[in-house]
Amino acid sequence: MAIRRLDSFQRMDQIMDAVDMWFFNDDEFGEVLNRFAEDHCMDFKVDESGTETNADGDSGVFLFSPDEPDEFAEDLKRRAHKRREVHMQYQTLFEGHLETILSSFKITSEQFQQVFQMSQDEEVRYGQKFHRWIDATDYVVFLKMMQSQYTKKTTHDDSQPPAVMFLRCQIRQKMEEARLALRRRKEIRPLLDKWGVDDFVQLVKVLQAPECPLIQGKKQERKFMARWRIKLTQQQRDSGSQKTDRAIMTEYVGRAAEELTSEEFATLMQFLHSHVDGLELDEHGKRRRMAWELFAALDETFIGCVPYNKTLKFLQRNPSERFRNKDWKKVTTKWGAKIKKNNVDKLEIDLIEFVGFIMELLSDVEYEEYHEILSSWTNLKRDLDT
Repeated sequence: MAIRRLDSFQRMDQIMDAVDMWFFNDDEFGEVLNRFAEDHCMDFKVDESGTETNADGDSGVFLFSPDEPDEFAEDLKRRAHKRREVHMQYQTLFEGHLETILSSFKITSEQFQQVFQMSQDEEVRYGQKFHRWIDATDYVVFLKMMQSQYTKKTTHDDSQPPAVMFLRCQIRQKMEEARLALRRRKEIRPLLDKWGVDDFVQLVKVLQAPECPLIQGKKQERKFMARWRIKLTQQQRDSGSQKTDRAIMTEYVGRAAEELTSEEFATLMQFLHSHVDGLELDEHGKRRRMAWELFAALDETFIGCVPYNKTLKFLQRNPSERFRNKDWKKVTTKWGAKIKKNNVDKLEIDLIEFVGFIMELLSDVEYEEYHEILSSWTNLKRDLDT
């Protein structure tokens, strides 16, 4: 049975909240996890740098960490294999306790994957919850917990938190990082849509401009960002297309800016807004820009979509007869069917669809009339808000 038929969003919230309560508050789970860490932490000695080093001497987070800098790679691999085995045992332990919670809701692991995906979709839409306990099985999170327990055990430092407390603190930190990252992406995406940029190479040129705050004072681009940039640029060239998915570009800018402070990020956004506002637009671009401004006024909660039927009723407040005739019904019926096909649960229209809808709806009007109609809608919405 599909989870979407099991009371849908209300049931999703119940399940996810129950798992949250278990992960952050269950004493029995905490005791089991503390014992596991106590029994296995001696395999996770921390080197002096506090990081791991691979056989080639590259620093980073790998599956082994040398005790001394001159140890042979074979020994590194042996202990890497041991740590992998412990990690797999830990994953089995975690998943076993999780399945006990799921059994109380009479759902399978496969159905829970649907629940989790639904919660992730809602997180992106509304910026709430931010469930990150799933990251507790990630190797890097696990490694830090075990190394913390190793230090606690070998130094007899009672000020060090128990393993489960250390783990829960890591997950709370990830929740805050996710909340901040989403908040920033919700600023970046509308700006890229207002810009109308589809060319990834063009985006990179602006971000790499000497006056861009993103690179000022930065000695070098992070490796994974450079690889991502090269891959996307090459894909665009190989395809012969000048278009790149704007969601991917939003992710790229967000990742590139994730280490910026709040002040640095604000400066970056001010720079990008100045760039976009200073662009010379043709008539098509001006029409797009006005439709974008209307959507920005309608999207009161800044979630990137608006209710379709409610929006239609608002647009019909315009006194013009054109918004009640056969052409109006033809266009709105077409877009309504398209939106319903793509969004089964909620009849909502996102920014890209909205701009396309408005431009098709008013495709037969001259620019001056288009400007007048869009301005009247935008001003009406702002007056209603006031």
